[in-house]
Amino acid sequence: MAEIVNDSGIKKETKGLIPLYEKILDINQEVLCVNQDMFFKNMVYSLSNKLNVRWVMICKLIQSQGPQKSQILSLWDKSKFQSEIVYDLKGTPCEKAYKAKEVFFCNKDVIKIFPKDLLAIDWGVESYLGVPILSDKGDPLGVLVAMDDKPMQENQYMENRAIMELFSLRCANEIILDGYRQQKEFTQPLKKQLESSPKWRSCLLYTSPSPRDGLLYRMPCCA
Repeated sequence: MAEIVNDSGIKKETKGLIPLYEKILDINQEVLCVNQDMFFKNMVYSLSNKLNVRWVMICKLIQSQGPQKSQILSLWDKSKFQSEIVYDLKGTPCEKAYKAKEVFFCNKDVIKIFPKDLLAIDWGVESYLGVPILSDKGDPLGVLVAMDDKPMQENQYMENRAIMELFSLRCANEIILDGYRQQKEFTQPLKKQLESSPKWRSCLLYTSPSPRDGLLYRMPCCA
């Protein structure tokens, strides 16, 4: 039996989603056509304004020996940008998001619950929402964080989470591209230095007959 759908009911349900869609479209427009260097700044600035929270930051997980650390790629705190801050993950809400690979939310009392989080104490953070930034294989790359100096209400949390989960996918792509860019910046000067070296120029390849099947193979003239 066919179900009769009430058009007015659909309009009433979708009407409540219009502000959410508008926020997503506005944020997307502000970060869509910017170059990579400006993406992180535009993203945290736009999210902070649209989500109505004091701090938004994009962090990258640093794989290193000993305790895991995270680097803030960009942070907006309603007055200025900050970046390249490295902090220990142990005892922080970001550690929860990284380890669980799931959204971590603390609506109030962040400082009381995480007394070892020195940055949160210094800033006076009250509420925290962290969305993990994952690769296409599910590996943690970083975390997208919204924080406020007042409690975050349940209805605000649901909307903010939906928006942040959507844009965490774009953040993952940009973190990967940023890693490629840094690798290129490191290897290009080294390549130019080697190619300009007299020893490198004299280390040419020449062709020599192969003992098998009469084939030719190439070998370096110097070790």
